[in-house]
Amino acid sequence: MLRKFLYTGILISLVLVTNQVRADSTSSGSTPVGSVTVASTMTSGAVEVRVMASQADASVTSVNMTLSSVEIYLATGWTKMAMAQSNKVDLVQAFGTERTVASMKNLNPGTYNQVRLNISGLDVTPAGGKPVKAALTLNSISFTKNYQVSINNTTVIVINFDPVKSIDTSVKDHIAFTPVASLLVAPAGALQIINFNLVQGKVGQAYHAQLVAIGGLQPYTWTITMGDMPDGLALDPATGVISGTPSKDGIFFFTVRADDSSPVRKSTARATAGGVVNAGEPGVTIRISP
Repeated sequence: MLRKFLYTGILISLVLVTNQVRADSTSSGSTPVGSVTVASTMTSGAVEVRVMASQADASVTSVNMTLSSVEIYLATGWTKMAMAQSNKVDLVQAFGTERTVASMKNLNPGTYNQVRLNISGLDVTPAGGKPVKAALTLNSISFTKNYQVSINNTTVIVINFDPVKSIDTSVKDHIAFTPVASLLVAPAGALQIINFNLVQGKVGQAYHAQLVAIGGLQPYTWTITMGDMPDGLALDPATGVISGTPSKDGIFFFTVRADDSSPVRKSTARATAGGVVNAGEPGVTIRISP
């Protein structure tokens, strides 16, 4: 059982492993920077690429992205991964939820460092309107970040899109999409809880926050194992959503646990905080303000 305790604050945005980029276009014929180091054994591991998203603006009801391919950089160069049954992802529906888009098995264990998504189209549906085809300012998003592949394990790479920063509606009757995303890596065989885009609480005001885990077999089950939630808030065990209306100010500490659905169940725990902390400070304090 993997059990990991970390402390964070509900105000700050924290991603465990992140490499934020505004994607640069990459042609398939270019020579990528970096290298691949693999062990000599032929016993293999696997890599799975998933997509998720931060919360989209309320002015849109869907952001449907179509992927033409997902590639991994091997010793022989860029190689296409096996695509999932559907190559479409709605970034609105992917808020706080991983959607598997591609995988590759039979990889030599070792260090790898690049992955690339190729986007062939994107439709945005404004609230109360019809889908509009967005202009793609870039059709490829590449990441360079070391990650490990180990024997008989699957390393999960999660690409977390930011729809608010990616969609540009500043020109009348025109929508442009420039992919802005973060890279998260769950170590081979591990399940991890990550917290991001969480907000501070205030007495008497409705509160909503999404806890997220990566690296396991969905769906996940969420529980509070230690401490107490702020009065008036509750955790949905099926979704990881913390919601309600705080009724009392104060400082609160609690530990949340996520269990996945694999036959040999993985679980991980994180001491979670929600409150008023400055982004430059370690998030260790929970406070619901009056």
